[in-house]
Amino acid sequence: EAAAAASHVLQGVEAERVAGIEQREGALLALRSALEGQDAAAISDALSKARKACISATSEFQLAESLSVSARLSEGFAEASLEKLMQLPSEFNGLNEDQAEASERARNANLGRGELEARVLELTRHLAHGRLHAQARLDQALLTQLEAADATSLRALGRALEKAGAERDQVANEEYAALEVTLRERQEAEVGKAIADAQAAAAAKLEDDRQKLLAAASQAALEAQADRLAEVVSLSSGLAALEEVLMQDEAVVQRAHAYNSLSASLLSLEDAILAGRGACTELEALRQASAEVNDAFVANLLSTLPADSADLCRRAGSVPTEPLLRQRLSSQLSDLATAAFVPAGSGLLGEVIGKVFRQLYILDRDSVVLDIPQETEASRNLAALGSAAGAVAGGGELREALDRLEGSLRGTCRERASTWLEEARAALQLRQTLEAVKARVQCLNATLL
Repeated sequence: EAAAAASHVLQGVEAERVAGIEQREGALLALRSALEGQDAAAISDALSKARKACISATSEFQLAESLSVSARLSEGFAEASLEKLMQLPSEFNGLNEDQAEASERARNANLGRGELEARVLELTRHLAHGRLHAQARLDQALLTQLEAADATSLRALGRALEKAGAERDQVANEEYAALEVTLRERQEAEVGKAIADAQAAAAAKLEDDRQKLLAAASQAALEAQADRLAEVVSLSSGLAALEEVLMQDEAVVQRAHAYNSLSASLLSLEDAILAGRGACTELEALRQASAEVNDAFVANLLSTLPADSADLCRRAGSVPTEPLLRQRLSSQLSDLATAAFVPAGSGLLGEVIGKVFRQLYILDRDSVVLDIPQETEASRNLAALGSAAGAVAGGGELREALDRLEGSLRGTCRERASTWLEEARAALQLRQTLEAVKARVQCLNATLL
């Protein structure tokens, strides 16, 4: 790349040299044409081109320069008034021959002979004096003009040389700077390319060495594995058996953990019910634990739980327990018995009559039921209330009392007992479901032993 750059620079220098030769030949040809034509303007133009082409040492240039100096001297003499050099009379200054003759004739038209002779003598004296000293004055003026022209030419030549040198130096400096920048860029490119090639070669060698080392390591590992193949097979069989046992134990442990979580959720729900607080969170936890157990029986029990039973757990108050249900039923028996004596549609008077008859009626299981040919609604309600009172007082089964009341109560008595009946039915169903889930959990735990 550096050689190519140097070759490019040399080509540029050669092109400049050829252009300079062509410029000098063109200037010399123009100079010769101007000399043949004897045209001062063309000579001056050709001299300017010749100076730019640096051909001042040729004979054509010297001849053209002398002609140019003569022209400048003539112009200088014209400007310096040749009349002064010739010391002509002042009245002829600025006049040509015809104008001078006409002026002299007009001036001497009225002179006499003697005056004309005197005028002729005066003009003759001026002419003789001018011719006597004209050569010396012309030589002196010519020398002065030549010196001034030489000084002017030297100054112009010096300025031209300085300007040409400055321009040449500027061009050379610019070419040198451009060449230096080009060489620096080429050098940087070559250095970068060399570095990249070296890095690529090093990376390729490193990768080749790494592959060889990996192959050697793989071969060594294969040899070591082949040496211990029998031991590995034996150990693998033992590990497989151990893994199978551990998997079985893990499954048992996971089931036990799930059963324990279900038992804990069940106990938390029972504690919430016994503590008299809402059990919505505990019920949801029980359902989630049953899903983790993945037992169809428990899942079916919880999915078929009546909505009323679930609402008991979700409400803000406590879930009624069996003792609380007995207490509420005991407190409502008197009002229910009163409602049994109230005739249908009797209004306030019926309520008064019902209260009176209630004071006269003893409500217990052994109450005497009148032998009435056709059983009435009141007798049916009183019999059911008496049975429920006996169950409450004697510690009997609350479920039997509930079944008797639901199957026997009618009319106003049934309406007033409906709230307790619904609440008792939902609470007993919830309790029955929890007992069934508890029994199922015990069975599941028994299967783990």
